[in-house]
Amino acid sequence: MHEPTEWKLQVRTFQMGPRADPLAAKPLHSMELPDAIINTAQSFIYLPQKLFKEFARMLKANNRRIGCGETLCFFEETDSCRTEQVPSLFLQFKLDYYFELRSEQLLQLWTDPTDKQTICVVAVRGSPEHIIQLGAPFLQTYYTIFDQDNSRIGLALNKALDLQIHSFIPFSAYLMPFVAFIVLLATTVFSISVHCIERHKEKLVLEKALQKARN
Repeated sequence: MHEPTEWKLQVRTFQMGPRADPLAAKPLHSMELPDAIINTAQSFIYLPQKLFKEFARMLKANNRRIGCGETLCFFEETDSCRTEQVPSLFLQFKLDYYFELRSEQLLQLWTDPTDKQTICVVAVRGSPEHIIQLGAPFLQTYYTIFDQDNSRIGLALNKALDLQIHSFIPFSAYLMPFVAFIVLLATTVFSISVHCIERHKEKLVLEKALQKARN
């Protein structure tokens, strides 16, 4: 059976920001994102052209030595792949985790097939297709298990890299136990108050009955 080279994932957020700090990252989009495919045949990450333009704008704002064309951002000096830094990319799928790609994964040497010139490029390119393609930079960072029988994808960090998968727990998740405790406490206090009032009423009725009996 021939295995597919593309596996689709629904993307929740796509952000750029400081290393290891997804909560400080800024989104590259203001609308619903297209799906992503894990493409084992691609050596780059490909973004829809509109998303790539925003990526290039933020990239150049962060580092003025970088140049960007219509579909590619680059440093002219090959040594830049070792000396330069670019912001991290953070992807969040339909999970409460951020998957980070850093300079080490995003910068690579590339030889232009037309003039054979080797330059340092950011391994993120623009594409006319309305889909995010996750190629080699993602696959080399995260072990990917394709469960074809159950139509599932498993992702695990390559522990040879100095990275971590960032968990994200919404503030509401921390707040809910506290709210539940307050509601339970209020309910308990209300129940105790009602019980005390009822007992007080019973005591008054009993005292009145005894007083009548004495008279």
